[in-house]
Amino acid sequence: MAIPKSIVLGVTEAVTNRYLYCKADGCIGYGGDSVFSPIVSRAINNYFHLRFTCNNKYWQKSKFSHKKQPIEDTTDQSCTLFKPVMTSGEVHFIHVMTGWDVQFNKSSNILYCITEGESVSLGMWDAVALVKMPTHVAFKGYNGMYLRAINRFGARLQFGSNPKIIGPHARTDPNVTDCLAAYIQASAKMQVQELVMNRKIARVKYRMEDARIYDETPFLAGSSTLTNITDQLDTMEVEITYQDQKSYTFSSGISRVITTGVPFIAEGKIETSYEISGLFQWDNTTTITTQVTAVPANSTVTAHYVGTRGTCNIPYSYIL
Repeated sequence: MAIPKSIVLGVTEAVTNRYLYCKADGCIGYGGDSVFSPIVSRAINNYFHLRFTCNNKYWQKSKFSHKKQPIEDTTDQSCTLFKPVMTSGEVHFIHVMTGWDVQFNKSSNILYCITEGESVSLGMWDAVALVKMPTHVAFKGYNGMYLRAINRFGARLQFGSNPKIIGPHARTDPNVTDCLAAYIQASAKMQVQELVMNRKIARVKYRMEDARIYDETPFLAGSSTLTNITDQLDTMEVEITYQDQKSYTFSSGISRVITTGVPFIAEGKIETSYEISGLFQWDNTTTITTQVTAVPANSTVTAHYVGTRGTCNIPYSYIL
């Protein structure tokens, strides 16, 4: 069984609040009440770093999770690499540097690694594949009509409504089986639509303390050539034009219209200085940088402007 890129873990023997999450003090424990909660989701990197998506902190062998960057040195006590072992739909983890199993303290509901004891087997769910339905939805049938309640030979449902909302409730009867189909035909397919015409997102709050910068790579942004035809050293001004590109994505299914500042990486740190109001877009700005450089006599030099591309990930909350 392959491990998904993003997962939710839970203690299978727990009846309620089974999902693992990162507590405010950095401890890793269970008590998350919803598989859809952002605090229980964690991203999986290759071989295998476990990172909480709510605060970008990595698991390590101690009971605390406070590393903002992965540590792949297997001789380092703070190594964040874990080895997953799959058994019958469950998984347990071994800390790569020490070889210790991840274990569970039932009295404190905390996970940690020690030399002796029994490893804890955890339930695992693919966080990407989970679908969270809105509170209120409408079902649209193959005939373009919406599902509604009717009173015909008893209480039934029918795709026969033009308006999207006809009454707030519907009921089911487990004893009625004459609507079952042996295979998926056109009339069995339906669209699920949320009963919201539009939304406006405002008062976005970024948790900058949990932000991270990653995937930084250098690139050649632009070049310019200077020629000194004199017989002596000359100081010349070079101008290089390059494209400063920015893009952004808001996850967790928020709507298309938003008013907020957008954080970007500047001078190796994250700054919120770019304001958007409206639809998501890609920003592409032409920038000119000027630099003074010395050019030897009777020679030509080429100046290269090297920039850095990177990605920042910032958890946030918002109000509709």
